[in-house]
This record gives sequence, C-alpha cells and structure tokens, in this order.
Amino acid sequence: MSGLSASCRQAMIRTMSIIRLLLMCAALCLGACGGESGGGTDPGPHLHKNKSARVDKPGPTREQQTAGMVSAASPARSAEIADLKFDIATRPEAGKPLEVQLALLPLTEAPSASLELSGSDGLSLAADQTVVNFNDIARTRVYRSSVSVTPAAEGIYFLTVAVAFKNPDFTDTRSFTVPIIVAAAGAAPAPSNVTGDGKDGKPTAPPPASVRTQ
Repeated sequence: MSGLSASCRQAMIRTMSIIRLLLMCAALCLGACGGESGGGTDPGPHLHKNKSARVDKPGPTREQQTAGMVSAASPARSAEIADLKFDIATRPEAGKPLEVQLALLPLTEAPSASLELSGSDGLSLAADQTVVNFNDIARTRVYRSSVSVTPAAEGIYFLTVAVAFKNPDFTDTRSFTVPIIVAAAGAAPAPSNVTGDGKDGKPTAPPPASVRTQ
C-alpha cells in the first residue's frame, strides 16, 4: 500500500470500516432472530394451549341399557324407590324351566337392597333364587338378576318381586308383579307385557302396597 496515494489509502480505510460495520450489524441481527426463535419454540405453555382437553363420552343411559325390556306392574300407592323391568326370552311351556331376566332401576340411594321372589300357585322357583341382595345402591346404575321358574300347567301365573331398600333407621319396600302366560300347545304366544286380565290392565291379584318399617 506504500505505492498508493494518500487519498486512495483513506478511501480503502473508509471502505473496510463500512464492511466491518455491516458485518457487525449482520451478526447482531442474526443473534436477535435466533433469540426470538428459541423463545417461540418453548414447548411448555404452547403445548398446554394447543392440546385439547380430553372429554370422556357419556355411557349409555339406563333406558338404553334396558331397551326391549318390559316394566313390571306395581301398586299405585307404593313408595317410589325403584322401577323394575323384566324380559322373558323364550316361550313359556308347562313343566319346563323358564329364565326370567330382571333389571332393578333405583330412584333413590341406599346402603343395600334385596329382592324377595315368590310365585303364584303352580309357579315354582329354585330354592336358592328366592332372595337376591345388592350393595351400594345408586340412582344411576342398573342392577340385574335372573330367576328360573317352572309353570306347572297352562294358564296365567305371577312372579312377585318385593324390593326392599335398607337404610340404618328404616326400610322402604315396593312390590312388583311379572306375568307369565303359558299358552296351550300350538296356540299363538301371548305378549310378554300383559299385566293381567282385569279391565284396568292390572294383575288380578296385585301385591300388597309398600310400607315403611321402623
């Protein structure tokens, strides 16, 4: 550079100074962009914001769980502690065991509940199926049981189900009747939801009204 004039040297110095200044500015810009990018990729808060909360789908209702079942008849003045539904999958025949499916739908809660089953004359039950017990009764659940009955001959029979909700200081009860119709051989099967032959559609021999015992 000794052969260059003073003006040329000054021009080159100014040019190099400008280049160094531009390089410094570029380095500062890159550092700033890198800092913003690193902060924007923080997975903590953004992960919680973007991740949708999991919502469990509600299960089937009690009506859906007991769809196709028939409501059992109950006295009008009985305590409304529960509803009872039943289903008879096969045609009743004289002298042959018949499976009756029962579904208890509580309308109130209780520490425990029991079903006492009995049949009208000519309808026999297995000795070990006359009492069914449940614990921790909740209004949102369905409590199921089944009983095997045997009709002696053709005719109309009634299976009585006495429901008892047992509380520490008292017991509430409600009775239901399930009709079982055994038609003659070769006759058309009777509908399972027939509740009796009375004019009002109730059983001819309804169970006693529910009571509360201290």
